[in-house]
Amino acid sequence: LFNRLAGASFAKYAGATVEHVIREVCGIRDDLLYATLLGQFGNYGMVPSKASFFIHAGIVSHYLDGAYYPVGSPNKITEALIACVEAAGGRVLVKAKVSDILVERGRAVGVRVEGKGGVEVRAAGGVISSIGARGVLKLLESSDAESAGKIPWAKCVREDVSDGISHMSCFVGLDGTTESLDLRSSNQWVLPACQGNEAPDLERMCEQYYKGGIDTLSDGSGTMFFMGFPSAKDPLSQEKHPGKSTCVIISEAQREWFEAWKDAKSGRRGAEYNDLKEKWKAKMIECMHKLFPKTRGRVLFSEIGSPLSNEHYLGRAASYGLEPSQARFTASGMAALRPAVSAVPGLFLAGQDVATAGWAGALSSGMMTAMAVLGYGFLDLVVFKRNLIGDLMHLPPLEAPVDVSES
Repeated sequence: LFNRLAGASFAKYAGATVEHVIREVCGIRDDLLYATLLGQFGNYGMVPSKASFFIHAGIVSHYLDGAYYPVGSPNKITEALIACVEAAGGRVLVKAKVSDILVERGRAVGVRVEGKGGVEVRAAGGVISSIGARGVLKLLESSDAESAGKIPWAKCVREDVSDGISHMSCFVGLDGTTESLDLRSSNQWVLPACQGNEAPDLERMCEQYYKGGIDTLSDGSGTMFFMGFPSAKDPLSQEKHPGKSTCVIISEAQREWFEAWKDAKSGRRGAEYNDLKEKWKAKMIECMHKLFPKTRGRVLFSEIGSPLSNEHYLGRAASYGLEPSQARFTASGMAALRPAVSAVPGLFLAGQDVATAGWAGALSSGMMTAMAVLGYGFLDLVVFKRNLIGDLMHLPPLEAPVDVSES
């Protein structure tokens, strides 16, 4: 009852498409203004006529006052997390692929890691998974909870909500500084939604691109893409790599474009696959040259990944996890997709599928999951207005952290 009353406004707008709210509720009829207001839709990867307004409102709100970038590169986030885990007596294992979540007497008690005969890692208190809802279901296939259909959101994830969009991701190293190459620290979104003198049409642009794929790129100007220069955002970049810059170019991609190579192993997909990737890379780098002419002839390194690269490293093609559709946020089964998996005591979920698509949703889910593990409940959050962040801020000051590079 509380959820229905307190969440009525959320349900109203999460259950409406971006197009409906902007066109009908806000009354925006001008096509150029409409396309401009929706220009950030690439951040969640779904056309406005199908995406929930909730995800669009969240993205716009996120960027209203600008964005942050970790000083010293995103690796600093990983280093800080590893230091915390190890300081608490834990270990961080890499190249340790989990094959099963171990469930005994209905409770999650650990995981099995692939290897000779499999290695079991037992949990002291519980198992926390951040690999996404579909990935968790796959790891639970041998458990009683999954086979008996006890997980309330499983059917909804399988039948009502699809995976989100995948991407081509191009990484470029450049000879030159931000100043010498006239680069920008702000993100670049290129959306060729206008054809001649016609009004901009984002839906038509996406439809043509999804059908045509690389054939729409022609001279490098026919695709929608995101471009950013991490080195221009990081104030320490030139200290670490004097005279060098980096660029990331990302464009949406359909997994079906690479269906012919889905069963081949990474690095062994053959010349035809490699040639296709090289064509994509050349087109995307040409897009960079057109926007930033001084980068021409200054490329030192380039590499590109496809939806199959996502599958190899993430276990799924979808870059952002589940699609941010109306069903994703309002279907009855999805309401049960929360940090604590009620059907399997001791199992907790984190990651983008618990909150919203993308890294920001994954980051916020970490706090939600931590509060679930620590036992924060209705009284804490609603009555006493307590939450994990507020409580942490009231703790005594901590000692200065150990320099990870020296430890």
